[in-house]
Amino acid sequence: MLGADVRREPAKALSRLGVVFQARTLDLELSVFQNLLYHAALHGIGRSEARTRAEAALARVGLSDRAKDKVRALSGGQMRRVEIARALLHGPAFLLLDEPTTGLDIGSRRTLTEEVRRLIREDGIGVLWATHLTDEIAAADRVVVLHQGKVMGTGSPQELCARAKTDDVGQAFMTIVGEAPPAQRLPHERRVRPARAPAPLSHGREVTFGGYLVVMSGIVWREGLRFLHQRGRFLSALVRPLVWLFIFAAGFRATLGVSIIPPYETYILYEVYIAPGLMAMIQLFNGLQSSLSMVYDREVGAMRILLVSPYPRWFLLVSKLVAGIAVSLLQVYAFLLVAWFWEVRPDDPMGYLYVLPALIVTGFMLGAMGLAMSSVFKQLENFASVMNFVIFPMFFASSALYPLWRVQQSSELLYAICSYNPFTHAVELIRFALYGQVEWTALAVVVGCSLVFLIAAVFAYDPSTGLTARRGGPDAAK
Repeated sequence: MLGADVRREPAKALSRLGVVFQARTLDLELSVFQNLLYHAALHGIGRSEARTRAEAALARVGLSDRAKDKVRALSGGQMRRVEIARALLHGPAFLLLDEPTTGLDIGSRRTLTEEVRRLIREDGIGVLWATHLTDEIAAADRVVVLHQGKVMGTGSPQELCARAKTDDVGQAFMTIVGEAPPAQRLPHERRVRPARAPAPLSHGREVTFGGYLVVMSGIVWREGLRFLHQRGRFLSALVRPLVWLFIFAAGFRATLGVSIIPPYETYILYEVYIAPGLMAMIQLFNGLQSSLSMVYDREVGAMRILLVSPYPRWFLLVSKLVAGIAVSLLQVYAFLLVAWFWEVRPDDPMGYLYVLPALIVTGFMLGAMGLAMSSVFKQLENFASVMNFVIFPMFFASSALYPLWRVQQSSELLYAICSYNPFTHAVELIRFALYGQVEWTALAVVVGCSLVFLIAAVFAYDPSTGLTARRGGPDAAK
């Protein structure tokens, strides 16, 4: 495609291709301009250049006055024009439009068709327009007749009509489709080669090291915006651990008690003991909540934009994890700030700094686990319901609320489950880090599980081999 082998050089091919999907793929929670900046970041375009390109693209489609509006406030035709502007943002040589006029009124269809033809005429962009509406075909167009995934014929509208002995293009299509079995290609067929676009659009956007940083920062920026738009998410992340700290811990203090166990050098309050577990709980909830956004993106079609980025899938997923970790760190330190006023704090104030690497590693593991899980579920409701069956068993069957020696006194089976629970090792890694120590076994388990979960997520989200491919694509549910 465009001189690049899609299998061997996917990045080179995708960098030269602009895509407008049949289903809407804009983020409804962001503004028009923010959607364009996010797409630019996925192609490695820096913020300053992205702003310039976005302004020019919106002016080209006549939507400069709607740049600050939320996408959900636009009409269907305006959304399509935004998607075309977005597809042109990285300077592609070829534009692929999959039934772009579906669901539009007659006026919006005409405006959109004229805009695309103007791009072909003035900018020299090659366009492949997939449609089942034959009235969108112009006399100068080259037509490819597809049926059940097979090319049945190519040529100008006049040539196809002459072949079918009719003056109507729609009737010609029906006639040609009925001429040959679906599994056969006609002898005179020719593959259609897209026209070359003039500079500067012919080169697309090269993948560079600096581009990797731009992509990651763009994904983190987008997740940060979504987090700010969902203020209830921040409050709910704090309410759960604070309820445990202020209410349950006070009631359990006398009943459970805590003996002197590493890393503690003396008897401690029960509130102090459960604080690391509550920090890990915040990360667990956030990791699955971030993965919930992946399921949401798949439902609304936004994930398609992520998957047509020229940058590797594994890097895009890692960037999503980094964004989730950044949000979880904000939540954890907000919890620690509140806990400090409750006199739940490490002996050394440097403990707040010592624990940071542990929080990054544990956040990575729990986020990767959520990503791997999210690949299995097609619908938001299904994943949200399953979350409860994962979060609470992992939390309660761990050392978050009680020392393992006390669990062992009650049940050897439960002790074994807690010992093998990755969440237990995440809790212990945080607990020791708060006191400037490293629990090496916990670190090894957390790192090992992080790699396993990440590999599973990368495989599952690979469009060619993973679970999304087996289900028919990243948003097959649609």
